[in-house]
Amino acid sequence: MPRVPSTRSLPTLHRSTPPILRPFQQRRWARVHDVRFVTTQHQTPDRVTERYRSKLDQKAKEKGLNDIGQLKEVYRDKITDLKRKASVPGVTDQDALNEQAARSSQPAAAQHPSPPSVAAQANQANQASPQGEAQAAAEKSGVKTLSSFLDLEKAKGLPKRELESVWRLRHANSPQSLCAAIPTPVYESIARTAKQHPQFILPGLPADSKTDDSSPVPDTNAEDSTSSPLSQPTEPATSSPATPGTPIHFLQWTFPSPTTATVLFTHLSEYKVRGAHAQPHTTLTHHLDLADSHQRLVLCEGAVMPDRGVSMDEARWLVLQLQKFYNLEDVTESEGQEKEGASGMTAELKRRRKRLVEKFSKGDPEFKIEELVEEAERLG
Repeated sequence: MPRVPSTRSLPTLHRSTPPILRPFQQRRWARVHDVRFVTTQHQTPDRVTERYRSKLDQKAKEKGLNDIGQLKEVYRDKITDLKRKASVPGVTDQDALNEQAARSSQPAAAQHPSPPSVAAQANQANQASPQGEAQAAAEKSGVKTLSSFLDLEKAKGLPKRELESVWRLRHANSPQSLCAAIPTPVYESIARTAKQHPQFILPGLPADSKTDDSSPVPDTNAEDSTSSPLSQPTEPATSSPATPGTPIHFLQWTFPSPTTATVLFTHLSEYKVRGAHAQPHTTLTHHLDLADSHQRLVLCEGAVMPDRGVSMDEARWLVLQLQKFYNLEDVTESEGQEKEGASGMTAELKRRRKRLVEKFSKGDPEFKIEELVEEAERLG
């Protein structure tokens, strides 16, 4: 019987599946590239220069230059400007990419700064306080805060009279500035009327009126804070809505923050034409930071814009009329009552002025500018 060889001695057979029956397998050797670097790094300036060297040499010879380096120096500003215009921040902007690479190479401690110091936390807490929020709101609106004029901590410790003197001296060297110190109760009375009637009109000085331009802003601390009466205007013409020669001004109250209130004065004729785009000729801002302090004062500051057709005398006159028509505290409708108000005006005068303000706000057709002019020029 012939001997059968063992399987160990048999040649090894390839038992793999035929290629056509094997599942398709592919080895991936491709790498993923960021397309941003394909356009910025692979296309280096040297390769661009080599590609267009012949044309650049020809251009340099036409300009009378020795080589391409001198040509680049001549057109350096233009090259920089074109690169800046063609760059896209974060994509083709090489400066931004370099900054990002430098940031990634920084240690973790530099990328994650330490917590803020105690002083910084105190500053943040101060900004989160109501006073800090009011100051931030005023700064955001573009209106100067009282802290930009005075050191509030020092101002709070001054006596009332000294604070008034400091405030007036603070604006003494500015020929176009207005300033005043108003007792808090007087301002509160004015503000209550302002929030109910934020818009009104006031007559200015007649064209033929001449006053001393160095006269101070009306002192609201005096018992009678009115100026001497002006000469009586001429009789109004039937075709004119106001007394001839008396300009009319439009005023509007704004409250940009809890500690500021601003009045904008504009020529009525300009406001009719341009509306909200009309430029004010005078601004007056009330600062309430010290209203609840022991001084009980509201400090006011304002400015008259040059070349706007309004003199300092007329601006002071408008501030005086603002107080007349908005300080309407102690007003009663009892016809027989003639009680003297806090500003020295009788209750009857206050009632008439209050009715004018209310008629204007309601658009009452019975509102007459002639009555407004007459009341503005009335003593008291």
